[in-house]
Amino acid sequence: MRHMNYLSNALNTESLEKSPDFTAALKEKNTPPVLVVQPEYGVVPWQMHYQYREYFDDVRFVIAPGSGHSVWGTESGKDILVRNGDALFKGEAIPDAYTSAENPFPPVQKESER
Repeated sequence: MRHMNYLSNALNTESLEKSPDFTAALKEKNTPPVLVVQPEYGVVPWQMHYQYREYFDDVRFVIAPGSGHSVWGTESGKDILVRNGDALFKGEAIPDAYTSAENPFPPVQKESER
């Protein structure tokens, strides 16, 4: 299964490199609300997720401490997704909204790097 994921990522990346830049057009679209869940140990950096504000009309952020790329893989991650996703779809305030522009899980510096 791991090899299929690698192959899929490689093919997607190759395809994206050949496709036109759609970001300018996306900025002009009317988009539905978007819930971005930032896991503590995810593979997509906070800076990339935070840029979604430039492309979508209404982006809400929540954080998922202790979870990895597959937020559903932890009980707390499941709870965060269900609770906040439910509120988003109902048009309610997001209970665990993260409103800071700062990385919620900044990289830890080693003693030798300080």
